[in-house]
Amino acid sequence: MSVTRFAKSALVTTCAAALLLGSVGTGSATARLMSPYQANTVNVSISFNSQSPLTETSEKAIAAIQKMGRKLIYKMAREECETLQSTIAETCTLTNLNVSSQLRQQHNRPNSLYINGSAQFSITLKPEDGE
Repeated sequence: MSVTRFAKSALVTTCAAALLLGSVGTGSATARLMSPYQANTVNVSISFNSQSPLTETSEKAIAAIQKMGRKLIYKMAREECETLQSTIAETCTLTNLNVSSQLRQQHNRPNSLYINGSAQFSITLKPEDGE
């Protein structure tokens, strides 16, 4: 696999992730070649970030929003394999998933809950056209 092909694959993955996350929150994606002996296998990492304003700050309300946010991250991670397979991946496996949340309470500003997630995938690249 040439470096140019890998760079194109990483760019396509990053663009696909940016389009997916544009309507939900912010995010980023990276891809790297696993090993020269696995020329068609690439690790892809993607980050998901979302912010929810809190109108109610009871423990029950915060717990419900945290659960909803985690479900959103889990769903986005599951759907990412579909996105990768529709673009650059022949196969896709979710290898790692992390989710965290943070309550931000600021004086004279609305309270917010931040939900962050990161997912790692192992993919095999689709053959390029003409191979």
